[in-house]
Amino acid sequence: MPYPAVGLDEHLIDAILNQYPELEISSDSLAGLEQPELDLPASDVSGGIFRKLESALTYRIYHDLDQDKTRRQLITLSGKYAKDYIYYLQMEKDESGQDYYFRKRYLRFNNKKFDLELGNFNPRWGMGISLGYHSDFLGRDDYLSYKSALFPKLGKFNGIRLQYNSILSPLAMFSYDRSHSAQGKLAAFGTEYKHNGLNVGIIGSYFEIENLQNGKYYSDFIFGGSLKFKWNKYDFISEISSNDFPNFAWCFDLKRKFYKGKIALSGWNYPSRYINPYGAGRANSDYKTIEIEDTGLEYKSRQNGEWGIWARSSYSLFKQHLTSISANYWSDAGEEEKFRIKLSERFRISETLETELTYLWGDDYIGGDYGDRQHIRMDIICGSSIRKRLRLSAELKRVYYSYGRRDYVRAEVKAVYPLSDKINSIVKFSRIDYDMSDGSPGYWLVYLSENITFGDHIYLRAVMDSREGREYNLIESARFNLLVTLLTG
Repeated sequence: MPYPAVGLDEHLIDAILNQYPELEISSDSLAGLEQPELDLPASDVSGGIFRKLESALTYRIYHDLDQDKTRRQLITLSGKYAKDYIYYLQMEKDESGQDYYFRKRYLRFNNKKFDLELGNFNPRWGMGISLGYHSDFLGRDDYLSYKSALFPKLGKFNGIRLQYNSILSPLAMFSYDRSHSAQGKLAAFGTEYKHNGLNVGIIGSYFEIENLQNGKYYSDFIFGGSLKFKWNKYDFISEISSNDFPNFAWCFDLKRKFYKGKIALSGWNYPSRYINPYGAGRANSDYKTIEIEDTGLEYKSRQNGEWGIWARSSYSLFKQHLTSISANYWSDAGEEEKFRIKLSERFRISETLETELTYLWGDDYIGGDYGDRQHIRMDIICGSSIRKRLRLSAELKRVYYSYGRRDYVRAEVKAVYPLSDKINSIVKFSRIDYDMSDGSPGYWLVYLSENITFGDHIYLRAVMDSREGREYNLIESARFNLLVTLLTG
């Protein structure tokens, strides 16, 4: 797709790509664009101010064509000012609401010496165990006053974060968020020592979560330490965290680069008695519902009670070849041990033709009489540009559940083609059958997308998809969404 000739820095690029990953564009594509020069006199102060402002205003609507009903509407305003100030605001209106409500908003100031974040933030301290991903124990309800500018729907960490960047980098953060039925408060202080590729950090946080319906609350103190270093071709990062000294949670990543490849090893352990709704870390996708003592409040955790190890490597025999292998062994919170191994072979036959074969074998219940799974996928990619390519894919999955075996089949053709410098089209046809044993022939999935640029500052994306077969009807299952982005700078 063509891109507007607007100079965007990495923070604005990340905001756009994180919010709309399906745009299928790269940060390199956006970052490589040059800011047009404006020949303004030095005395034009207001002109100088606006020249430092870059922004993106996006409107998105999701519509069900069969019912002529709008499901969701989103408005997003994001951008930067003078490279140091980053802002982001998003509001949403769904079919059940009458007004727009706030989803997320923040203001950031970043330079070489000082970081300041106001509003919503994700600290990602260390590896995220002590402070990182915020579980949704403050689930929003229909009270719009708790989807407001003060308490957005996706509030998570909601407050202020400050950090001074130097050899010794102290930080402080405060968060307060609430819903109609619960509230959460957190204060954290820490520091990090940085010298010659070595980072050593410590942090302490105190949080209190209260159920406003019954007046019961839960509080705890979390202490964490992190270590990160680079030595020759090795990269290592680790974190250890505790809410009660017998209950230590830890995680590490080790990476090593070679001339024609690289290897990586990760390990983690989260005791069942380590409860921290304000932190997370590397883990698999198994979820466990955690009750916060006797408060009556709950949240879903991927970490609680899980331990595991994950090894992966990749190696290139020659320039047009890449072999990738990964193996993952873990025990989920339900005490079931699982194992997965995946092998991928990629070959570039020519400048415009590439193939990839991927095979996965696993056992989701080691020692049990079910849980075996096998996945095999074949991809053929034609084209040398992300704006002009054809992908043919075929995938088969066989999984043994406690109630029996299921075979999943999916075949897909996807074409990306520029109709002009300003218009880029995506067409996708898929044939999907989630259970071949039930006698049903599955269904077709049709996906159409048009990406259009008007001038230098307006981008439009229109998407329609529908299904035909099984319980689906091509007309009745049709859906449509439209995204319009205005860029200035």
